Amino acid sequence: MKAQNLRAITALISALLIQQNALAKSTICTISINSTDEKKTFEKHLDSKAFEFIELTPPELSRKNFRSWFRDACAKATAMQTSCDALIISGHFVGDFFGASGFYLPLEDLEAESCAQTCNGVLKDPKAVFLFGCNTLATKAKDSRNGQSYYEMLVEDGFEPSLAEAFSESRYGPTGQMNSKRMLNVFSNSSRIYGFDSVGPLGSHVSKMIDNYFVKNPDFANLLQSLEAERSAKSMSSLLSQFEKQNNNIQDAFRCSLKDTNITCGNGICQKDAAIQSSVCMTRDKSKPLEQRLTALKTLLDGKDALAFVPTAQSLLAELDEAALSDPIKRKIKELRDNPRLKAALLTLIRKPYQFDRQKMKWISVARRLSWLNEAETNAECWKISKRLLSESTDLRKIESFFKLNIEFSEFRKSNFQFPASHKGMLMKLLKSPEPEWRSTALRALAEVGPDMAKTQALISSFYKDPAPEVRSQVIELLPGFRSSGTERKTLVATATHDPDPRVRRTAVAVMGRTGMSQTEQVTKLLGLINDSDTGVRVASIRVLTETVPVTPEIQARMLDALKDISPDVRYYAIVSLGAASSVDERVQSLIADRLGDNNVAVQVQAADSLGRMKTVTPKAIAALAKNLDNGDIDVRSAAYHALEQIKPADPQIQELMSKVSNRVK
Repeated sequence: MKAQNLRAITALISALLIQQNALAKSTICTISINSTDEKKTFEKHLDSKAFEFIELTPPELSRKNFRSWFRDACAKATAMQTSCDALIISGHFVGDFFGASGFYLPLEDLEAESCAQTCNGVLKDPKAVFLFGCNTLATKAKDSRNGQSYYEMLVEDGFEPSLAEAFSESRYGPTGQMNSKRMLNVFSNSSRIYGFDSVGPLGSHVSKMIDNYFVKNPDFANLLQSLEAERSAKSMSSLLSQFEKQNNNIQDAFRCSLKDTNITCGNGICQKDAAIQSSVCMTRDKSKPLEQRLTALKTLLDGKDALAFVPTAQSLLAELDEAALSDPIKRKIKELRDNPRLKAALLTLIRKPYQFDRQKMKWISVARRLSWLNEAETNAECWKISKRLLSESTDLRKIESFFKLNIEFSEFRKSNFQFPASHKGMLMKLLKSPEPEWRSTALRALAEVGPDMAKTQALISSFYKDPAPEVRSQVIELLPGFRSSGTERKTLVATATHDPDPRVRRTAVAVMGRTGMSQTEQVTKLLGLINDSDTGVRVASIRVLTETVPVTPEIQARMLDALKDISPDVRYYAIVSLGAASSVDERVQSLIADRLGDNNVAVQVQAADSLGRMKTVTPKAIAALAKNLDNGDIDVRSAAYHALEQIKPADPQIQELMSKVSNRVK
């Protein structure tokens, strides 16, 4: 069949779709992480009678939804049967979308929902996807920046060095998948995916270009319908592929309007790699048997883009307990090991100088776990990194990186138990620094090295006499990892609970249960600290008590006193503790119900939540909850409503009031 015949078929399908959808509204879904300019420009040009806009980003950022908001938005969209005809995402992009809203949307979260197929209405239904962010469709190709300059820019913008390394590696480094391929696989059912392969324009600038597009192309509905026609013809995959190749040579109207930018576009239907994506999803799915996941990993590492999946290999191999591998898993590891092409490429990377230590450690970890490096070779490579980090005595970030590598990589940690004396000497010099932050960081790093741990830990303990509270606090924080006797650790942490600085006392409360103290000793100490002069110490003491031991009459009495504390944080956690008791009598319920009238919203909400969880609730408490149904604050009103939903009061007047406010709660 010739290309012109395919065009005729596509035109016919498009005409049928236009007739079918003439009365249906198109849904434009938006995720506004940084700017709303792009969304508003689309809204300005699209008739509200024909287009419905749905913003998926929550109106407010909170601790509860900081990382779960996109998963929650997907669940809500699925429940509401939302099907996006187009999706607009706007935000700064470096591997995560981020911006002025305070929300983050990692590409990994998009991939996770795509793999799980739990967000198809948002990720698979759009005919067109607009990704307004730098590098959203970038390859590994060099532009005006390189990995080092990109890293420095991200660190200056406030990113953690480890994150900046990961994002720089993803964009410019020799390992890791390209952003463009990852996005095409996320939106694998979209006929057009627009994005930028380098720096993109700010929202205020790109809006003018979008205006220009709509002036010249006012019929956006026709674009969506023609893209749906392309998608509907996807069963003729070879013809559609041929058509797409020809179509790529024609100026795309939207790309033409943004021609002075780094705009590019892709087609998820034609350009996705279904086999690769299926294997990637399998390696990430922890519900699947390890054998299946390792088989999928072998498929990725045997392919022509094996280096792109080295980070995937590192993540999966790090899950394995090497001391308890079953025979089938050992066979799978042996199959992965038999890859001379990848082995040569990876060892070449490891032995070359590289600016990003965390990325190099990922390579070392994979090579060691696949027996491409023996123990001596692994130690030698790790020591090269250690020496470079510890010799950078003018850059505290390097010392901090040393500490974090110890935590993240077992290879690095084990190499330090055979630490060369010269390396350890570098840390000893830092302990004499006049800067408390340097001494603290050196202590953290020193706690990770050997070989004589007893002497090292004795040295660290001696720094509890340091005049700087942050150094003393660091010593206490390290105590749980010490191999010294429980008596020594208990004595030091008990002393720290009376430290003149509240930061040290807070740390002592946090580590108390991991230093050999008996439960009785902990409770005695913590009850005393509920009256501490520092709010943070009082809060920490209540929280640890609640998490550690059942609520006894003695603890309950102290919590009732804490309900009168001047700090709302203390009152809040006192209610949490009281509500955690196995049974709550009328007197305690009454005092919790009094907090429904607290002058702090969080305290009011927690009081309602605690009452709602109780097996039986007094009429007085129910009446107090019913009163809050008329509260002017939606959070207080909602908490009271949901508490009463759980209690199920028999009073018809309260039931009627709940019915009236049901549309005014979250």
